[in-house]
Amino acid sequence: MATNGKKKFGPELKVGLFVIVVIFGLSYLTTRINQDGFSFKPLDYYDVYFKNVSGLLPRTPVEYAGVRVGHVEEIAMGEGAVRVRIRVSPDVHIYEDTYVGLQTRGLLGEKIILIQGGGQAAQIPSGGVIRDTHGSAGFEDAMARFNEVAEAVRDFVKGGQGKPSLQDMVSNATDITEDVKKLMKDRSKDIDQIILNMREVTDSMKVFMRKGEPGTQSALEKFEGTMDKLDQAATSLQQIMSKIERGEGSVGKLLSDDTTVTKMNDALDGINEFVGQVKQLEIAVGFRGEYMGSEREPIAVTSFRFRPAVDKYFLLEFTDGPLAFAKRSRKITTTETDPPGTSVQKTETTRSDSFSITAIFARRFYDLTLKAGIFRSSGYFGAEYHLFEDHLNLGIDAFNFNRDENAQLRLFAKINFLKIFYLDGGVDDMIHENGRRNFFAGLGFMLTDDDIKKLFGVAPLLQ
Repeated sequence: MATNGKKKFGPELKVGLFVIVVIFGLSYLTTRINQDGFSFKPLDYYDVYFKNVSGLLPRTPVEYAGVRVGHVEEIAMGEGAVRVRIRVSPDVHIYEDTYVGLQTRGLLGEKIILIQGGGQAAQIPSGGVIRDTHGSAGFEDAMARFNEVAEAVRDFVKGGQGKPSLQDMVSNATDITEDVKKLMKDRSKDIDQIILNMREVTDSMKVFMRKGEPGTQSALEKFEGTMDKLDQAATSLQQIMSKIERGEGSVGKLLSDDTTVTKMNDALDGINEFVGQVKQLEIAVGFRGEYMGSEREPIAVTSFRFRPAVDKYFLLEFTDGPLAFAKRSRKITTTETDPPGTSVQKTETTRSDSFSITAIFARRFYDLTLKAGIFRSSGYFGAEYHLFEDHLNLGIDAFNFNRDENAQLRLFAKINFLKIFYLDGGVDDMIHENGRRNFFAGLGFMLTDDDIKKLFGVAPLLQ
């Protein structure tokens, strides 16, 4: 029996010891890691003052000539402005003529602090204040110009304060229609008399031309036809103007119905709101390979993360897919002695694994993140606690509540390094009724939309 126990738990113990050693080693390294990479020497700090720091958060990258050299440490209110404390590498020299600006990068509006220029004036020591600052530029300015255009269109539709508007045009067209209608009504007898005179002149010319040259008579007939067409066109124009005045037809409704103007304003408001939401959304895609000690084979997990705000995200994962959509069957054999020392009973069961889906909504409260949803096609609740500025996460997952052998509970630790990579591992099935705990370890990456644009060289074109 001891030999059987050694064969059963030997690989699990080896994997568990390996995971524990790696976690402790990486936990030590995370105390020396910041978001700018490995750093074993202290960073210099400087205070910068801005009038507006919308979208700027702690740990925001600081770049010098396109190279990341530090991060934002603290954001606080100063005297008439917002004080931003930045930490930069001591290899970067800051001068009195160096200027600092906020810049928006990418379609989702990620903020960075950009340091440029300097070198012609005295150097500013660590702990000093950088005076020359500039506001944000780039995509945010483009959005501001788009909003200005939308406001101009709205003002043109509404009018007011001496500005030209669509309503003024409608009012002018209505006045012209009223004048024409009044003229046609008050001077109808005169107009009829003019038309009668023109017809008499035409008849006289006909009689005259019948007695003249054949070519002249032909020209007169053409002229008479032209005049008839002009009469018909004038009649049609009067009918059209009357319909527009009564609000009939598409043009009449457009010019006389206030509902159209209201709908145009609502459409512009909807466009502004939609653009604002798209600007804040962050999309990330990732992949993770996970090794389970008892399964002795890796599991593939494809991840998609949608983050509308910094404190919440929605995670969608496909386990064993899209690499393996077919079901897998494997036989599990257990050996039991019942009662001890009398007989050996072998139990064989067959379990099928298939493609599973994970859909989790997470909300962060300071250093604690609470999660709920579906984990690998079963109900799920979980929590994570973030340490060392999010470089180390400790968490617990509970799922598979309808299982006969108690719910599935796992404890894990996750190490984030080099911004996009992470390593996780821990103990699965902690409360299995037969005590069959399982060790697991995994390695993966998560790329945001901005990382993908950099990877394919699209970011320089957008900037």
